[in-house]
Amino acid sequence: MTNTKTNDGGCLGDNVTRGVAPCQIVIFGASGDLTARKLVPSLFDLFCSGSLPGHFQIIGCARTKMSQDQFRERLYAKCSQARRRLDRWHDFVGHIYYQPVVYDSADSFVALKKFLQEVDPEKNMERSEEHTSELQSH
Repeated sequence: MTNTKTNDGGCLGDNVTRGVAPCQIVIFGASGDLTARKLVPSLFDLFCSGSLPGHFQIIGCARTKMSQDQFRERLYAKCSQARRRLDRWHDFVGHIYYQPVVYDSADSFVALKKFLQEVDPEKNMERSEEHTSELQSH
């Protein structure tokens, strides 16, 4: 895989890492400034360079009550401020999820586990491959 660096904060390429297992990246405290200013812009750069697997998800968790769309909008605003070229944002944002968590509640972590299982990229990929196989056999 070849990566070309740019000095303009843009996407570095369109390569997708092949043969890398699907993954979920869980960020605790995701409503904070570090996630919006540093972590997600860096993950966006990795996405644009093709350095993330084809099937991945970023799940933000925090005590802050907000919708998934509100979380995504906050991240978009910070990436814009970081002077990122956002022409690939619409491809990237579909990989971002948000799940509120109460850190001292076991029930909250049970709900998080269930949420992670529901959006598991490996399971979704397997379902997609099964569906493709079914279509091809007809």
